[in-house]
Amino acid sequence: MLQIDSLYACPYPSVPLYADMTLSSEFIVEGTIASYKCNEGYELFGTATRSCAQGKWQGTVPYCGKSFPNYS
Repeated sequence: MLQIDSLYACPYPSVPLYADMTLSSEFIVEGTIASYKCNEGYELFGTATRSCAQGKWQGTVPYCGKSFPNYS
């Protein structure tokens, strides 16, 4: 069994509006990756992944903005 107290655990990561987030591991510990994907009709701004390191999420929470057709 995994001993979580011997590893750096991160809090549950923030999830932006209009997005889904998946975790690479059942336990949120050092090395866990949070992957973000925006709902249909929205575009991701920022990085699509963040990693747990030393008890903190690296990088910033991305956000999802409404996609508009490119008329150029």
